Amino acid sequence: MARPWRIEYEGAYYHILLRGNDRKEIFYGDEDKTLFLETVGEMSDRFEVDVFAFVLMSNHYHLLLRTRLANLSKAMQWLGLIYSRRFNNRHGRSGHLFQGRFKSIVVENEAYMIELSCYIHRNPVRAGMAQLHGLCLRPQSPGMVEHRSDSSVLFVLRSTNSLSGEGATLC
Repeated sequence: MARPWRIEYEGAYYHILLRGNDRKEIFYGDEDKTLFLETVGEMSDRFEVDVFAFVLMSNHYHLLLRTRLANLSKAMQWLGLIYSRRFNNRHGRSGHLFQGRFKSIVVENEAYMIELSCYIHRNPVRAGMAQLHGLCLRPQSPGMVEHRSDSSVLFVLRSTNSLSGEGATLC
């Protein structure tokens, strides 16, 4: 049976998920996470992809991104190949790092985008890797909400729903 075609078009938003082969670790430490994020940055520049949210778990990652061109498959193939090669070289290993193809789900509306962003950023909390210490408004940045966890700080700009004019619900 043939694989289903990927939906690709200019300006599309996607939820991307990719797991390690056999659900094994794809990041052995912070240096690997930094290497991955640098590679994501290169992919973003090279393929005109905007990354809005991400989470790096020990054995998988999630991205929320927008392709300015209809090139999702090329961008993700490049990311997977280059990071795998760099990771394998760094750790003196060979073979597959990732399990199968990446999953991509088209984000079709703003409500799902907000829900997805919350899901991505809460993933380490749900997995017990971090604790959420609460929310606070930063006075120097009106409308900016700060999410603090044990290992990271996330700033989310409150937006107005362009369709209804209502304020967006945050995580």
